[in-house]
Amino acid sequence: MNNSTSKKLIILVFLSIILGIYIPFFFVFVNAEFLRLIDPKYLPFAFILGGIGGLSFAKLFELIEKNLPIKTSLILFSSLISFVLMTIWGLYNLTDVPKNILVFLLYSWFWISSSKVIMIFWKIPTLIFDLSENKKYNSFISIGEVVSAILVYLLIIPLIENFNLFERETFLLISFTSLFIFSAVIYGLNFENKNKAVNSKKELENKGLSLYNLFKNGLFKYLFISVIIVTFVQLIVDFSLMNIVNDKRSYLNFSLASFFSVVYGSMRILELIFKVFVAKKIMNQYGVLGGFYAMIFAIGLIYCIGLLIHNAGDSSAVVIMILAVAAMGKVMERSINRSIYLPSQNVLFQAFEKDNKSIIQSYITGLGVPIGLISSGLLMVVLFLFDTYFYKILFLFMCIIASNYIWLIVSKRLKNSYYKQLEVICKNMKSFKIVDLTKGAPKFNQAVQSKSNLSDFLNKISSLKNLSNDNLINEMILFNSYLNSNINFISEVKLDDKLKLNEFVTILNYHKIDITFYQSLSFLIIANLDYEEITKILENNSSSSLKNLIYNFESALDNEVKNFNLLSEKVLLVKTIYYTRLYQKNPKDFFNSINYENSSNKYRILQFLILTKNIILKESVLYQTALRQSIENYCVVLNLINSLDGDKSLRILLDSLRDESLFKLKVIFSILALKYDGKLIFNIEEMIIEGNKESLTLGTEMLELNLDEHDFELVSPILKFQSVNKILKSLETEFPQPVYSSDDALKAIILFYKNIISDLTQNLSLYYLIQNSKSLQDDEYFTRFLFGDVILMEQFNLNKDKFHEKSIPYKLKNSQRKVLSQLMPKIIEIAKDFLDKKLPITDFKSYFLTYNQ
Repeated sequence: MNNSTSKKLIILVFLSIILGIYIPFFFVFVNAEFLRLIDPKYLPFAFILGGIGGLSFAKLFELIEKNLPIKTSLILFSSLISFVLMTIWGLYNLTDVPKNILVFLLYSWFWISSSKVIMIFWKIPTLIFDLSENKKYNSFISIGEVVSAILVYLLIIPLIENFNLFERETFLLISFTSLFIFSAVIYGLNFENKNKAVNSKKELENKGLSLYNLFKNGLFKYLFISVIIVTFVQLIVDFSLMNIVNDKRSYLNFSLASFFSVVYGSMRILELIFKVFVAKKIMNQYGVLGGFYAMIFAIGLIYCIGLLIHNAGDSSAVVIMILAVAAMGKVMERSINRSIYLPSQNVLFQAFEKDNKSIIQSYITGLGVPIGLISSGLLMVVLFLFDTYFYKILFLFMCIIASNYIWLIVSKRLKNSYYKQLEVICKNMKSFKIVDLTKGAPKFNQAVQSKSNLSDFLNKISSLKNLSNDNLINEMILFNSYLNSNINFISEVKLDDKLKLNEFVTILNYHKIDITFYQSLSFLIIANLDYEEITKILENNSSSSLKNLIYNFESALDNEVKNFNLLSEKVLLVKTIYYTRLYQKNPKDFFNSINYENSSNKYRILQFLILTKNIILKESVLYQTALRQSIENYCVVLNLINSLDGDKSLRILLDSLRDESLFKLKVIFSILALKYDGKLIFNIEEMIIEGNKESLTLGTEMLELNLDEHDFELVSPILKFQSVNKILKSLETEFPQPVYSSDDALKAIILFYKNIISDLTQNLSLYYLIQNSKSLQDDEYFTRFLFGDVILMEQFNLNKDKFHEKSIPYKLKNSQRKVLSQLMPKIIEIAKDFLDKKLPITDFKSYFLTYNQ
């Protein structure tokens, strides 16, 4: 984190703390004073006024924001709110204006202003941070407001009230002062180039985003109705609490301000608990609408119990219980709303088009909340028809229960509309930018200034007149023999002009000559061709000859350092051709063979074949075997992470394993793409792996919509849980894993999982074993598993005393040993640098061998 980001984060946390001071002092004052000076039956009129004022204020804010820079708009609006509050405080303390009128206006002003202040605050992170920073710091920023609110509600206000430290009117002054400081701090922030005005109404209408057009979308319509109902329920809960407290205040042994402090402080504590321990579980277990159902169930249950208690009589015990129910109802309504319902609602917004989300949110929250205020106020006017407390509370409780029932019906329709919207998104996912395996001119990592013998050979072939098949073959045999005598022939080739090469390829195709019989020559030719050209030159080759070519090509790479990455890509192209033919011939052999590829190659080959060759897998047994194998490999890596996670000295190795798990997850998606729509699955994969938490939830919902029930049950634990331990436990029945000590896990990476784990992780494992394990000296056969990787073999050669006395050193070429002896002491430094650069994990060997060159 740089200094600039740190300063911004500190300022935002400070603003969050100020917000946690402003709202509690203001809210406790207006609630306590309203009950002291005004009959709660007038609350509906305050709600109606608040709703009308909220609509007007939203319009004013839109006008200001449209015509002024965003920073100026935020400062002006927050200052306006604070000065209105200051004016009313002045009238309250310094004039003879009736205090009940001022408190009534203050109560309405609270509902108008508080939502706007919160909106202003949450606009700031989006203006001073980029998207990744916003995702990273938002949760941390909100903690300041939650903690300060808890302290104010449960500690500061009760102390002030119990010890009469100052008059309650000072609460307003504290709120004004905190909001004024809030505006001043915003002035000191640098919004950089974010001063953009919002779209005008005309522009919105041109986009077809008028309210009338949006209501044709089922998701928008039911989400809008849900916001109105939530606001309605919130206010009815508030109103019922105020009426019960007003009528039964004699049963309270402390001041009204202290009572409301305890209620709202408990609410914030419960909100924090729900956020940390409950919200994710509900979302994982019940899906994106889990927050809706949790709130409907909790509020409905509490007020059904309250209705029964209310009808039980009017004894002291019943009164205390009804007070408790009213307080608990308010605590649960607010805490669930903030911690579970709002995150669920935010996920639903992800289903709208990216460019329209902000506009749609403004419509839903900017209009839905004031309409909820007005409608609840109008309904509560009905209470004037009731003369007794009993029937008022009965009516209010029944309104809450009835509203929850209506909300449940709306939520079910909302869920159906949400899935329809997901289907639209899925249908629109018709394109996907894959990793391009086939395009681009080959470029060698290092140009060697030497005469190109390949150019000489091609010029000679081109100059021969009446070239016969036998003459051509003789020339090819002679040149291939020359190349075989030069172990560095690949590094010395730099072919700038491909004209003669194209002529040679044409001649080969004309004479139907198999280039793979001339091993070294074939390497040079393929290294200078693209995918289409390679496909053409190998079109007459059998699958077995292609397999042999790949084997020889990979063997040659062990001696190649300078152009390892280039040649690896060329091998990948040949493999793609080979697997395409193998699949067309025998899908079973295709899957048996591709399972031996490393995760990166397997993913890229499958993605390319699925999206360009439209390969599918109808054979359920083959598909299930491939899917289960990919999940098994993923669990293997997670189990290794789980086994090693407690050792802080293995941090770099754990970073490498986490990269491995990402590739294993990608392979799972590529297997799913064999059965389902490939473009859709790869788009969902991108949402889940590269997106934020909301994108993860949306992607998971889309998978549930498109996958068979059995397939989704297999992969869902991987997506629903973030804890490695929880994923392994949920998959334990299907994919059991052994329990390893740290030492055994390091050995297992080399002994049991050599074909699953990358060269980087294997070499780091051996390094840590050499440094810390004494058990290597007891295993005579361990070193046999190091064969095939020059870095592993040289690690053993340089540390032979740490292994069994009968272990025989590996013989490496002098050129290899010279390079490795210089690099081996830096293996941890090189690995850390490699991981920090976020390079493909399969490129480690090349990166290591060419480090600092």
